[in-house]
Amino acid sequence: MLTALRFYRLHSPWPDSEDALSEQLAQAAFKPCGSLSERSLGFAPPVESLETHLARRVAGADQFQRRLQSRVLPASAVKEALTERLKEFSARTGRDASRKETRELKETVYGELLPKSHLKSTFIEGFYLPSEKILAIATANANQAEDLLDALRNALGSVQAVPLAYRQSLREFMTRLFMGDAPEDFYLGRDCRMRDPSDPSAVVAWYDMDLASSSVRNHVKQGMVVDRIGFQFEQLFRATLDEDVCLRKVRFEGLSELDELDDEDPIARQDAEFAIVSGLVTKLLK
Repeated sequence: MLTALRFYRLHSPWPDSEDALSEQLAQAAFKPCGSLSERSLGFAPPVESLETHLARRVAGADQFQRRLQSRVLPASAVKEALTERLKEFSARTGRDASRKETRELKETVYGELLPKSHLKSTFIEGFYLPSEKILAIATANANQAEDLLDALRNALGSVQAVPLAYRQSLREFMTRLFMGDAPEDFYLGRDCRMRDPSDPSAVVAWYDMDLASSSVRNHVKQGMVVDRIGFQFEQLFRATLDEDVCLRKVRFEGLSELDELDDEDPIARQDAEFAIVSGLVTKLLK
């Protein structure tokens, strides 16, 4: 389930069908780590049971995901094995290993332990809204989002994307929401962060608080600006909005009602969930 979203405006062509997108993503498809590989990354099927499809188009939106698999080899395990190897070296040669020999022994130990280490996978989801020409990436981390954009460029050849921005600063929107003058279908949440425009290090935050109380609102009246705020949209979507159009603590209401589809058709369940999510996000951004 998505927990964060970053948005980008696309200024380049996008594949016109699910199959076309899937075929192009296949050029950068995920391949499992080899026994001597530390990490491997590439695009993986967004629907697990559709192993040959690296993209899924539902209700006009394209869904995809990147998988990163890495080997987990604790430094403590390497250190412990190296200590034993150095003891064996000293017993065999009657002297301590030199710096070069220690480095070579460490590389040998690492090479022996790596194939036996555990594998760990992380996924970053993304989806494209053709009607809005907006790309959504499910991470709050800007560097991770850029990594996925680079992966798309490698697969598609050219992806010209810039962070989503509005003609009006989101600060004005967040201030209206905070002061109780929210647009229709928006409701004030219970999390908020402010900063002093004259001193970026001066930050104050509230969590699970009544933001409408005078003790909280007085900070804005005294000159602080809201740069992160919790909200609810249409009673179905909750999140915390950042000034750079990043959504954190994302939560979609009502999706549990789709659980009855799990046993009958897991693909239908996932498609229904994605249709709801992409539809709500499209409406929210508008």
